[in-house]
Amino acid sequence: MSIFSILFGNKKEKERLQKERLAEQERQRQAEERKIAEERERRLSENRKKETERKAKIEAENSKKFQILDFYLDCAYCKEQTNKLQVAPLALPIKRVDVEAYEDIVHKYHVNNLPKLILVDLNGKEIKRWKGVTDPIEINNYLYDNGYAERPKRAHQQKASDSKFKQIDLKLASQFTLESLSDDLGYIPSGFSDDFYVSELQKQYKHYCLMAKSNLVMDVVGQAHPFMIALKNHVKSYIADTKNSSNNAMKYLYESAEISTLVQQIGMLSLHANMKHIKDVANITREEFHMAMEPENVCLAIGLYTYYTILTNKNITVDKFNQLFVETWLDYYEKIQVRWLMIKMRGNSWKDDFKDVLLDD
Repeated sequence: MSIFSILFGNKKEKERLQKERLAEQERQRQAEERKIAEERERRLSENRKKETERKAKIEAENSKKFQILDFYLDCAYCKEQTNKLQVAPLALPIKRVDVEAYEDIVHKYHVNNLPKLILVDLNGKEIKRWKGVTDPIEINNYLYDNGYAERPKRAHQQKASDSKFKQIDLKLASQFTLESLSDDLGYIPSGFSDDFYVSELQKQYKHYCLMAKSNLVMDVVGQAHPFMIALKNHVKSYIADTKNSSNNAMKYLYESAEISTLVQQIGMLSLHANMKHIKDVANITREEFHMAMEPENVCLAIGLYTYYTILTNKNITVDKFNQLFVETWLDYYEKIQVRWLMIKMRGNSWKDDFKDVLLDD
């Protein structure tokens, strides 16, 4: 083989290798571009899905909220309707619609004569319309009877409710006085955990049961902290809203006669109260877990839910306060790690099970 063959052969081999390297680089570049494009499309798809879900959620929420559209013009009948609404306000928000200024809305709802009142949800879906001058009492009765607005309590109902609060507070105050002097709750707990650290927390039940009662009754003698006054007012307002009795997480507190069932539910509700602010349960910090274990926080939550149960559940009298509080206290610390692991497995969606409960805000 001549020197020329060797030289030219090496050159061709180099060219071939160079072409292969360039081709491989081009394939890698194209593969990277495809990967980037696929990732971009995946993210766009996720964003579109989230946006669709967000809109669907808003639409679903808006379908449960209502308002009255009041179509008017500068005419005698419209003025008469306005005067009636001022004397006897409607139970829902009113949006006044000037038919000369909002022709698109007039066209959408096919408004031909005035005055006209139309009940709609916040998506704009029409539910009911009233033609001509209409008595607000007639409209409100329709709203109350069909669940579009809550019928206000009569004065005697409110008075009875306030009287019940006062009676229970006085009984709790009397119990607290006797129990704090005698250092005896009159109730012996079912037993303590085999785990040393858990049992040490459980054995503080007497101190924290008395603390819970103290928090709840200090307003009886005019010494309550403003924070506790605000919490008790929140309890009253929450009870007054009758729809809360059908909340899946709260309904057991209204209905169950079984202490064991109430203990389980109050324990979970109290854990939610102490963990609801955690953004990512999969990566909970030591400090966040310790906050959920903090006795004063646990005492406050269990105390309020026990108080709430006594106020709303005809099967549970005020004399059951100590038993319900103490057994829940023991159960809370006994099962907190198991419950936390269950929550961690579910992810942040676990909070949905406790949406709109007493201590959700």
